[in-house]
Amino acid sequence: MSVPIKELEENILATLWQEPTLVDKFPSLTEKAFSPLARPIFTLIRTCAATGATPTILSLPAEIQTYARMFLAVTPPLEETTLSYYVDLLLQAHLRDSILAELTNVVQMLQTEQDPHKALSRLQEIITEQSRKSSRGVATLGELGASLLEWLKAPTDTDIVGLWGLDRLDKGLLRGLRKGTLVVVAAGTGVGKTSLAVQVACASALHGYPVAIISLEMSPLQMAARLYSHLSDINSSLLYFKRIGDAELVKLEQDVQQMGTLPLYFCDGAFDLHQIESIVLHLRNAHGVRLFVIDYLQKVQAPTRRQDTREIEVGSIARAFKRMALQHSICILTFSQVNNEKEFRTRESRAIEHEADVVIRLYYNLPQKNQAELPDKVLLTFHLWKNRMGETGLIRYEFDKAHARFINAEVADDNDDLVDAIL
Repeated sequence: MSVPIKELEENILATLWQEPTLVDKFPSLTEKAFSPLARPIFTLIRTCAATGATPTILSLPAEIQTYARMFLAVTPPLEETTLSYYVDLLLQAHLRDSILAELTNVVQMLQTEQDPHKALSRLQEIITEQSRKSSRGVATLGELGASLLEWLKAPTDTDIVGLWGLDRLDKGLLRGLRKGTLVVVAAGTGVGKTSLAVQVACASALHGYPVAIISLEMSPLQMAARLYSHLSDINSSLLYFKRIGDAELVKLEQDVQQMGTLPLYFCDGAFDLHQIESIVLHLRNAHGVRLFVIDYLQKVQAPTRRQDTREIEVGSIARAFKRMALQHSICILTFSQVNNEKEFRTRESRAIEHEADVVIRLYYNLPQKNQAELPDKVLLTFHLWKNRMGETGLIRYEFDKAHARFINAEVADDNDDLVDAIL
């Protein structure tokens, strides 16, 4: 994601201004990474971090006090994970500028020196020096162990950022939806992808987990009908086509008033990766959203070259989602369209599965039919095909077609041994 240098500097400085000791977490961040205007502000912050003092505007040089006062008043502090991301972007920009400046000097040497080996030697020095400066993310085994112990001793599982609303997935195989992960649900048309997206969003919000739905195929009105159908237990078709009675309308008005403050956000109009990441950063920083439900993956536009295959394009989208999950400490739950069993085995599907931490294949426990021919309640299989950190298996739930929801009770069928099979 491209963020202007000025915006990076101001967000970083506004955050460190509020808590100067955070600067100790970024030993690679020095005055050289900042522009001349921002440099004195960072110097003051670092001094305050060392002395325990509080930075003040009057402690800055007079010529930059007005600038500092203006941007510090309107720039909210970043969360620590986003701060790390912004610092990384700023350091990368500084590294690029440093390399370009050094390469310019090498070119001048080639133009003025008769012996090209001097320029070659300087080029090798630059590569060695910049490689050393750019190394990051290195931790010893002891540091990894200390982080693991700290996480294990925490009173609550802070990695959980949302719930499925289905006991076996929340309390058994997956333990909810967890930050830093990409979760993919693959299913055909009319099998319940959007219904599951709505169920996850509602279950998470009702339990206090902020969640956002990014839909690439539904309007706000359509999504509102699906969400309130689930929350109010009203038939979604009757709701969307304005066929509900007076009593149901009164109930809906009460539910809108009571549930309208749930931490659930809906976004449409984001069709490419840049737009999606902008929404992710905004909602994460402004509202603490850590779970993003994206419906669905193949609709996302990725920057591609003319010769790229569909497999490469889809793989790049999945890879970008995984990077966002790790970089911003969030969970992305996305859905993948497959039209038949054969498509589960295509290269495109394998490209998605390669990047995902969890893959669930969702399908009916009966021969393929037109959706209109299905009974009101039908058995569906959740095939936990991949689970990077745990076991896999089959789970079966009833799907209530009228209310577009999965019933929170696992169902066995005639071949009950498959339900708990570990594949």
